[in-house]
Amino acid sequence: MTAKTKITCDHCGADLTTTSNYTGTRIVLASEDIPPCAGGSTSMPVHPEFEEPLHFCGWRCLSEWVRKERDD
Repeated sequence: MTAKTKITCDHCGADLTTTSNYTGTRIVLASEDIPPCAGGSTSMPVHPEFEEPLHFCGWRCLSEWVRKERDD
């Protein structure tokens, strides 16, 4: 069985999986680990800002999502 991934805008729900145009873009917001500099480092739990990457159609959807998150 083949697994298929569907990507939707986390604000408006639009399907961002593929595009009918020659090219298309989407904005991805994700947490990434920052490696420690050379030398010692401390051991502490890490809680990423986002558990899963967030996807958006463009700046408008990202901006509206941020505004909603800030107001909640």
